[in-house]
Amino acid sequence: MNFEKPGYEGEKHEKSSFEIMKTLRELLEKLYVDNLLIAHQTHKPSAQKIMSDEYFSHSGLVGTALQVSVDDIMNVLPELDKNPSERSLLTHRGADSLVIMTFPRELFTGQKMNLDLVDGCLADLALEGKISQFGLPNAHVLGYYNEGGFDMNPDFNPQMLTKL
Repeated sequence: MNFEKPGYEGEKHEKSSFEIMKTLRELLEKLYVDNLLIAHQTHKPSAQKIMSDEYFSHSGLVGTALQVSVDDIMNVLPELDKNPSERSLLTHRGADSLVIMTFPRELFTGQKMNLDLVDGCLADLALEGKISQFGLPNAHVLGYYNEGGFDMNPDFNPQMLTKL
Protein backbone atom coordinates (compact mmCIF):
# COMPACT_ATOMS: atom_id res chain seq x y z
CA MET A 1 0.00 0.00 0.00
CA ASN A 2 1.53 3.27 -1.05
CA PHE A 3 0.71 6.32 1.05
CA GLU A 4 3.60 8.30 -0.43
CA LYS A 5 5.12 7.94 3.03
CA PRO A 6 4.95 11.61 4.05
CA GLY A 7 7.66 12.16 6.64
CA TYR A 8 8.76 8.53 6.73
CA GLU A 9 12.41 7.78 7.58
CA GLY A 10 13.27 11.33 8.48
CA GLU A 11 12.25 12.85 5.15
CA LYS A 12 10.95 16.39 5.38
CA HIS A 13 7.19 16.65 4.95
CA GLU A 14 6.89 17.67 1.32
CA LYS A 15 3.11 17.83 1.41
CA SER A 16 1.21 20.52 3.23
CA SER A 17 -0.56 19.60 6.44
CA PHE A 18 -3.88 19.97 4.58
CA GLU A 19 -2.78 17.51 1.88
CA ILE A 20 -1.54 15.04 4.48
CA MET A 21 -4.83 15.25 6.39
CA LYS A 22 -6.86 14.81 3.18
CA THR A 23 -4.79 11.79 2.08
CA LEU A 24 -4.95 10.28 5.58
CA ARG A 25 -8.75 10.73 5.75
CA GLU A 26 -9.16 9.00 2.37
CA LEU A 27 -6.96 6.09 3.48
CA LEU A 28 -8.77 5.73 6.81
CA GLU A 29 -12.18 5.76 5.13
CA LYS A 30 -11.08 2.89 2.87
CA LEU A 31 -9.64 0.94 5.79
CA TYR A 32 -12.70 1.55 8.00
CA VAL A 33 -14.92 -0.46 5.65
CA ASP A 34 -13.20 -3.74 6.57
CA ASN A 35 -11.35 -2.84 9.77
CA LEU A 36 -11.87 -1.59 13.27
CA LEU A 37 -9.71 1.49 13.85
CA ILE A 38 -7.76 1.65 17.10
CA ALA A 39 -5.93 4.78 18.26
CA HIS A 40 -3.32 5.26 20.95
CA GLN A 41 -2.28 8.78 22.05
CA THR A 42 1.32 8.92 23.18
CA HIS A 43 4.54 10.91 22.82
CA LYS A 44 6.77 10.62 19.75
CA PRO A 45 9.50 8.34 21.19
CA SER A 46 6.84 5.87 22.29
CA ALA A 47 5.13 6.05 18.88
CA GLN A 48 8.46 5.29 17.20
CA LYS A 49 8.98 2.33 19.55
CA ILE A 50 5.50 0.98 18.76
CA MET A 51 6.34 1.20 15.04
CA SER A 52 9.54 -0.78 15.52
CA ASP A 53 8.28 -3.42 17.97
CA GLU A 54 6.97 -6.77 16.76
CA TYR A 55 3.70 -6.39 18.72
CA PHE A 56 1.60 -3.63 20.30
CA SER A 57 1.29 -4.85 23.86
CA HIS A 58 -1.78 -6.43 25.39
CA SER A 59 -1.63 -3.94 28.27
CA GLY A 60 -1.51 -1.00 25.84
CA LEU A 61 -4.41 -2.40 23.87
CA VAL A 62 -6.73 -2.83 26.84
CA GLY A 63 -5.28 -0.03 28.96
CA THR A 64 -4.85 3.10 26.86
CA ALA A 65 -6.03 2.42 23.30
CA LEU A 66 -9.47 3.45 22.05
CA GLN A 67 -11.78 2.12 19.36
CA VAL A 68 -12.41 5.11 17.09
CA SER A 69 -14.08 6.34 13.92
CA VAL A 70 -12.41 8.23 11.09
CA ASP A 71 -13.93 11.49 12.36
CA ASP A 72 -12.61 10.83 15.89
CA ILE A 73 -9.10 10.52 14.50
CA MET A 74 -9.34 13.54 12.22
CA ASN A 75 -10.71 15.72 15.05
CA VAL A 76 -7.91 14.94 17.49
CA LEU A 77 -4.94 15.32 15.11
CA PRO A 78 -4.88 19.14 14.97
CA GLU A 79 -5.24 19.24 18.77
CA LEU A 80 -2.03 17.24 19.20
CA ASP A 81 -0.12 19.98 17.37
CA LYS A 82 -1.20 22.57 19.96
CA ASN A 83 0.31 23.34 23.32
CA PRO A 84 -1.53 21.11 25.85
CA SER A 85 -2.96 24.16 27.65
CA GLU A 86 -4.49 25.40 24.36
CA ARG A 87 -6.24 22.16 23.36
CA SER A 88 -10.02 22.19 23.09
CA LEU A 89 -10.26 18.37 23.34
CA LEU A 90 -9.14 16.21 26.21
CA THR A 91 -5.95 14.39 25.23
CA HIS A 92 -3.70 11.93 27.03
CA ARG A 93 -1.19 13.70 29.26
CA GLY A 94 2.06 14.37 27.41
CA ALA A 95 0.69 13.11 24.08
CA ASP A 96 1.95 14.75 20.91
CA SER A 97 1.40 11.76 18.61
CA LEU A 98 -1.38 9.39 17.61
CA VAL A 99 -0.64 5.78 16.64
CA ILE A 100 -3.31 4.33 14.34
CA MET A 101 -3.91 0.57 14.18
CA THR A 102 -6.41 -1.70 12.44
CA PHE A 103 -8.15 -4.98 13.22
CA PRO A 104 -10.09 -6.95 10.57
CA ARG A 105 -13.87 -6.94 11.01
CA GLU A 106 -14.24 -10.34 9.34
CA LEU A 107 -12.89 -12.04 12.47
CA PHE A 108 -16.13 -11.00 14.22
CA THR A 109 -19.02 -11.85 11.93
CA GLY A 110 -22.33 -11.19 13.62
CA GLN A 111 -20.84 -9.58 16.74
CA LYS A 112 -20.52 -5.95 17.75
CA MET A 113 -16.79 -5.36 17.81
CA ASN A 114 -15.04 -3.86 20.78
CA LEU A 115 -11.53 -3.93 22.25
CA ASP A 116 -12.42 -6.73 24.69
CA LEU A 117 -13.29 -8.98 21.73
CA VAL A 118 -10.11 -7.94 19.90
CA ASP A 119 -8.09 -8.75 23.01
CA GLY A 120 -9.82 -12.14 23.37
CA CYS A 121 -9.22 -12.97 19.71
CA LEU A 122 -5.52 -12.13 20.04
CA ALA A 123 -5.29 -14.30 23.18
CA ASP A 124 -6.88 -17.20 21.30
CA LEU A 125 -4.49 -16.78 18.37
CA ALA A 126 -1.51 -16.77 20.75
CA LEU A 127 -2.77 -19.88 22.58
CA GLU A 128 -3.28 -21.65 19.25
CA GLY A 129 0.31 -20.78 18.27
CA LYS A 130 -0.82 -18.71 15.27
CA ILE A 131 0.93 -15.60 16.60
CA SER A 132 4.08 -15.80 18.66
CA GLN A 133 3.16 -13.24 21.30
CA PHE A 134 -0.02 -11.93 22.93
CA GLY A 135 -0.54 -8.51 21.34
CA LEU A 136 -1.51 -6.79 18.12
CA PRO A 137 1.06 -7.68 15.41
CA ASN A 138 3.07 -4.80 13.96
CA ALA A 139 1.57 -5.44 10.51
CA HIS A 140 -1.66 -3.93 11.89
CA VAL A 141 0.01 -0.64 12.92
CA LEU A 142 -0.76 1.81 10.10
CA GLY A 143 1.60 4.47 11.42
CA TYR A 144 1.61 7.57 13.58
CA TYR A 145 0.81 11.26 13.28
CA ASN A 146 3.13 13.87 14.78
CA GLU A 147 3.83 17.55 14.12
CA GLY A 148 1.62 17.79 11.04
CA GLY A 149 3.08 14.71 9.35
CA PHE A 150 2.23 11.02 9.14
CA ASP A 151 4.86 8.30 9.39
CA MET A 152 3.61 5.20 7.59
CA ASN A 153 4.61 1.72 8.77
CA PRO A 154 6.40 0.10 5.80
CA ASP A 155 5.25 -3.33 7.05
CA PHE A 156 1.55 -2.40 7.28
CA ASN A 157 -0.64 -5.30 6.13
CA PRO A 158 -4.24 -5.01 7.40
CA GLN A 159 -5.07 -8.55 6.28
CA MET A 160 -2.20 -10.31 8.09
CA LEU A 161 -4.41 -11.84 10.80
CA THR A 162 -7.06 -13.03 8.36
CA LYS A 163 -4.47 -15.15 6.54
CA LEU A 164 -3.51 -17.24 9.59
